Amino acid sequence: MGRLSFTLRGVASLFSRRLRAGCDATSGATVRRKKGSDDEVGLRPRLRVPIRAQALARLRRSGGQSLGALATQLELIGLSHHLDVAALEKAVGRDLVARDPRAVFAGALSRTMRVMVAVDRIRLPPSSGSMPRPKAILSWSSGKDSAFALHETRKFGEVEIVGLLTTLTSSFGRVSMHGVREALLDRQAEAVGLPCWKVMIPSPCPNEVYEREMASTLAEVARDGVRHVVFGDLFLEDLRRYREDRLAQIGMSAVFPLWMRNTAVLAREMIAAGLEARITCVDPRKLDRSFAGRAFEPAFLEDLPSSVDPCGENGEFHTFAWAGPMFSRAIENTVGDVVERDGFVFADVLPVDARRH
Repeated sequence: MGRLSFTLRGVASLFSRRLRAGCDATSGATVRRKKGSDDEVGLRPRLRVPIRAQALARLRRSGGQSLGALATQLELIGLSHHLDVAALEKAVGRDLVARDPRAVFAGALSRTMRVMVAVDRIRLPPSSGSMPRPKAILSWSSGKDSAFALHETRKFGEVEIVGLLTTLTSSFGRVSMHGVREALLDRQAEAVGLPCWKVMIPSPCPNEVYEREMASTLAEVARDGVRHVVFGDLFLEDLRRYREDRLAQIGMSAVFPLWMRNTAVLAREMIAAGLEARITCVDPRKLDRSFAGRAFEPAFLEDLPSSVDPCGENGEFHTFAWAGPMFSRAIENTVGDVVERDGFVFADVLPVDARRH
């Protein structure tokens, strides 16, 4: 913990110096620092927008939080970011991440530095101790990643999750791609204590239809004061850019609490936290159909081919989350038929009648 605390202080201090290096905290004027001075950290581009003095204090206080909370906070205040490995190495030392034996910490550090290294814009709301948390809706696929994103977001407390957002295929009455029955989705929403906004789409669904229906639902959500959408995405850059671009068009922004986590570590972290899930969909081109219907557990991870991401981020498999710290109670279920449809293998997860328990 000593090394972790030290590095957290260093990360917060680095970002504070980064702000001072590029911008006068009170006037927002671009200032020059003598090369080699304490304020010169060698990161480009410099900030060129006004930054309130309170911002530095807020970011310094963030050093007492976890790296995940800090990363989420930086996203919420509007940082746009890009991976710059050279700047990362220069800022924290080339061997720092590689030397640390705790892969989960390395992943968190990498994710946090990702939002720090190439800063080009920042916006901060007025600082106030009584300011309410910004409202957000969570993109809920019914699977483990969105469930754990809910858990992490609630734990860090940076935004207030006020509802779920789920896409369903109307002709099947199931969550799109995951194949989870709407009845199970409803039980999930009840167990996490949140309303669910449902986006109904046809099958097949042209992209323009999907975007129209999604925009319509988000407009309704925005009328309730929601300005952020939380996603459980892990590392797919093109998907992230797509989400950010579409939300920006309607004045909303995206938050990614699990972004760039080491997926091998994250998968086991989910299980250790008590999350329980079942494999509902498998892409047989990437993973054998025998994995459909299995529990998401250590034995499942051990059996995965090395070519398959442990969290299925490349679409190898999808899940139904039914128990864990994000739920007030477990959602009892059983596996029914396993069928192949549209090139994918689906395990039909059935709700267990509550009267039997």
